[in-house]
Amino acid sequence: MLNSETHLTIHARAPITLAGIPLELVLAERPQAPKRFVTWVHNPRTGDYAWGHYFETLDDARQDFAERLANYV
Repeated sequence: MLNSETHLTIHARAPITLAGIPLELVLAERPQAPKRFVTWVHNPRTGDYAWGHYFETLDDARQDFAERLANYV
């Protein structure tokens, strides 16, 4: 869960569309989390983050980001 005290570093963002809704795919880092790297689908309109995939390494998260992005094209 994200809240006002959650610190994120965004490494990448890419626009996607799902069911006609403009969203973005995000690759982020959460320094205090056990698996600190994550890819999420983010709804900029609502601020919601969903469908997180969590990783221990940035390289694994980058690979997942690329694979997920390819699935939305």
